[in-house]
Amino acid sequence: MTYSHFWTSVPGWFNHVRTFDLILDMIPNNFVFAEIGTFMGRGLSYFTVESLLRMKSGEIYAIDTFQGSEEHLNEKSPHYIPSLKEDPNFLLREYKKHTSDIQEYITTIQNESTVAAKSFRDEYFDAIYLDGAHDYKSVLEDLASWYPKLKQDKILLFGDDWGWDTVRQAVEDFVKDKDQLKIFITEPNEYLITNLELG
Repeated sequence: MTYSHFWTSVPGWFNHVRTFDLILDMIPNNFVFAEIGTFMGRGLSYFTVESLLRMKSGEIYAIDTFQGSEEHLNEKSPHYIPSLKEDPNFLLREYKKHTSDIQEYITTIQNESTVAAKSFRDEYFDAIYLDGAHDYKSVLEDLASWYPKLKQDKILLFGDDWGWDTVRQAVEDFVKDKDQLKIFITEPNEYLITNLELG
């Protein structure tokens, strides 16, 4: 089957192709990857199709409550989604619709991210993308829950919205007592936590 990118037709904010390409360059052919906070599947669509085009096959997990975050439910927020208040299944339905052509390659877990983390053994994943709730507490909890799930010889924990003070502070606080970890800004709004040296 021939695949081509369609991620730009999926609603959402993802446009960090360079960072996703960097991660795809660094993970093995038989990878295990999770996206925490999938929304309607825009970023996940890019990652999945690009992995197929590169003939890399692996396990891809989409983990989300599909109930939206605070900014999606707050009428004063620029990211407010009225349909979520009217229909609690709106996001899940939209996600399945937009990713229908690639669903066979994805395992979708509808749950709180910290709860979902408990279902995986430590050092299971090659890379994890964090794009869940962006408040300080949630980001820190996601980092603490998912960091042990990464293979520790090659840590690739990356995320979105470095420009948010709450995200940046949580990431910096998380790594400050972990001497082996460094933070790289891979694009203006993307960060990568790793124990590797990037050229």
